Amino acid sequence: MFPATMSLARWCALLALCSTLAIPGLAQERRAAQVTKVWSATAKGTTEWFHHGFELAFAQANVDMRQAIATGQQLWAEAEQAPPGAAAACAAMLGYLVTRGEGPVAAREWVQRAETLPSGSSPVLAAYAALARARERCANGDHAGELEHALRAMSFAEQADDEVLRVRGTWATLHGRPAQAVAAVEKVFADAAARGRAAQVEFLRGDEKFFLLHHARVAQDRERVATLLQELDRWLAAEGDVRLLAAMHTFRISLMFDGDNAAEAMDLYAESTALFREVGDRFDIATALDLQAWLAVRSDQLELAKKLVDECVQLVEGRGMAEAEKELLQTRFELAVRMRDGETAEKLSHQLDQLTRERVTEGRQLAQAQERLQRAEEARQAAEKAHAEAMAQEARRVWRMQWLAGLAALVAMAGIAGVAWFSRRRLFLANKQLEEQVRAVQQAQQAQHELEARLRQIERTESLGTMAAGIAHDFNNLLTSMLGGAEMLEQQAERPAQRELTQMIIGAGRQGARLCKQLQAYAGGVPPAPIAADLHEVVRDMLPTLRASVGGGVELRLTIDSVAATACVDRAQFEQMLLNLVQNSQEAGARSVRVRVAPADGEPASGALLEVADDGAGVEPELAQRIFDPFFTTKFPGRGLGLAVVHGVVRRHGGTITVHSEVGAGTTFKVWLPGARCEASPLPSMPPATLAKVPTGLVTLVVDDEANVREVLARFLRQTGNEVLVAASGEAALQLARGLPPGRVQVAFVDLTMPGIDGIAVVEGLRAGRLVDRIVLMSGHAGVELERLAREVGCDSWLHKPFLVGDVRSVLGSLGLRQPAANERLVKPEA
Repeated sequence: MFPATMSLARWCALLALCSTLAIPGLAQERRAAQVTKVWSATAKGTTEWFHHGFELAFAQANVDMRQAIATGQQLWAEAEQAPPGAAAACAAMLGYLVTRGEGPVAAREWVQRAETLPSGSSPVLAAYAALARARERCANGDHAGELEHALRAMSFAEQADDEVLRVRGTWATLHGRPAQAVAAVEKVFADAAARGRAAQVEFLRGDEKFFLLHHARVAQDRERVATLLQELDRWLAAEGDVRLLAAMHTFRISLMFDGDNAAEAMDLYAESTALFREVGDRFDIATALDLQAWLAVRSDQLELAKKLVDECVQLVEGRGMAEAEKELLQTRFELAVRMRDGETAEKLSHQLDQLTRERVTEGRQLAQAQERLQRAEEARQAAEKAHAEAMAQEARRVWRMQWLAGLAALVAMAGIAGVAWFSRRRLFLANKQLEEQVRAVQQAQQAQHELEARLRQIERTESLGTMAAGIAHDFNNLLTSMLGGAEMLEQQAERPAQRELTQMIIGAGRQGARLCKQLQAYAGGVPPAPIAADLHEVVRDMLPTLRASVGGGVELRLTIDSVAATACVDRAQFEQMLLNLVQNSQEAGARSVRVRVAPADGEPASGALLEVADDGAGVEPELAQRIFDPFFTTKFPGRGLGLAVVHGVVRRHGGTITVHSEVGAGTTFKVWLPGARCEASPLPSMPPATLAKVPTGLVTLVVDDEANVREVLARFLRQTGNEVLVAASGEAALQLARGLPPGRVQVAFVDLTMPGIDGIAVVEGLRAGRLVDRIVLMSGHAGVELERLAREVGCDSWLHKPFLVGDVRSVLGSLGLRQPAANERLVKPEA
């Protein structure tokens, strides 16, 4: 259920919507009308005229982006004959507005024109130029560049002594240093009130409260969040502001995610998108559409998600909106995985990798580095200010001492020179510190890039695992009918050639089953049962198997550390992983393979290190990033699951794996496995199937949504002399069983995964009504997971797909059923 506080938030959102949609954008429209009036009365081409024109463009950008761009072009038409800095400021403003309205590609020419600010520019014009550049950088996702221009805007705003520019410049630092910027915004408003200028910035109060609201949410101050929500609702009801209303919808959606209320969140996303369309801001529309599509994917509304994705692609494609395209690519990738479109998922996965290398998002390390950059900038400005004050002070002293003798004047000038040298020295040190901070920023950006690349690889691996598990499950169903039909044909074959062909089909089916098992191992369908093991002993025991797998043409050397290398591993999965790594080296043409086992970090308690190094062909660096993908191979088609299984085993054990490869120099794999206390233990098995005599005359029930599987299993059971009832769904099975006397059905074979009522619910219904004596659970999912579920729901046995006639007979023989009397048999009702 959705929490009560969230229902109140939803009610407040609807109240704000009803109270403001009647007067959309009233606050900004009123602001635009006021500025237009003042602008029209100001002499054209002056600094003051451009000042009011830029404020008009900012106000219009919150109501109608097209009007704002038109105002920017009107300003540009007068910029060539205007004061220094006007042309750069106009170009920067158009660069920002066109970026938001049409995309970075359309704005590229304006951005290039705004790169140079001429010397001697008015502080007001310089401030607007820096502020517009900061907003344009923000739209492109370059928050480091945004912070750099924002700091310049703040400095120029102080020189211009303009309260509105102070507020706007301070806001622009929010992405780079959110905590400091929120406090700075509050201080700017407080300073304006102290100077008697509160009225000048009153129209910005709504945005101030919204930023404070976000800060309170990050600080988890629930009381502060509730208070600010009420204040903003009252402000919106009285003033009206389309963009702020849409932003409030987005904030309320984040609260709804806390309550996992997807339906109400979708409603607010639709309302927010409609409001952003009124404004005409392409970035905001794309973000709202992408978030709607993402939520639709997570809610399994795949057709709606595809429609929203197509609309968003049309909105951003070819416009250079890298940030929007990256988020949209992630949504498209998740949609392709959910729709099991493997080809599209693979293509989008490569596009995600390429886009990730081009864009580096800001994180904590980058924010810390940018904060150091700000401190260095402040230190440099302080040094410059101290230098100017020292020069001014010494100049006044020179003026007073002009009446003194020449010797005194000479001494004074020497003092000035000394102070000037000291001040320049301070300035030089401050600049040097700034250079060091810039280098630190670059290093942080590189580290952030590497971290994000790893996160993308993890997300991609998880998605591929989900797809692999689904494919393996579906193929196991297909293989069940194929193997069953082939086995029955073999029993009926009269000629040796026919038997050979059926045996060939059965062999191919079993090979397909093994392939599906490897897919399930990669996807995590076989959970490990870890025990504390000395990997030295495990590897020694495996040496004969490893030597046999690579043949006599490969030298296999084992290097073991003198200290025990203990780790928590599932021994069977570890042996499979090691065998796959060694066979990979052999297939790469290696003549020598070295296997090394040692404690991680030299300490037995910290886990174990397994290293497999060879002198084979090696691969190029760009290919090394993909060698763990399923079915990726540099050899020949039909291979490519060995290393994918290795990666899945390492991931499920909580370890890490790295690969270093050079073409012609060989490849080295290093696997780190944890050494923490093993909490899990091997799961106890159910009683194994026996070869006891199979009773005949049983009444059996087969429940499976796959028609071929039902038919094959029904034929198996009829061949053993049993009667068979079939049901294509869980609902039909329960209805059929309830129409018979309790216990009349001796055995029910129930599929685990079915639409509607699944196998677990069918088993519970049959048990609750005592409708059958024995229940066998069937599934194409991993065998270990099937066994666990069978134990949990109280089934008597299980069948892992694909199965053969012998498997069915063995399970029937293990159930301990008696031979029913003739009067207990069921006459199958007519269809």
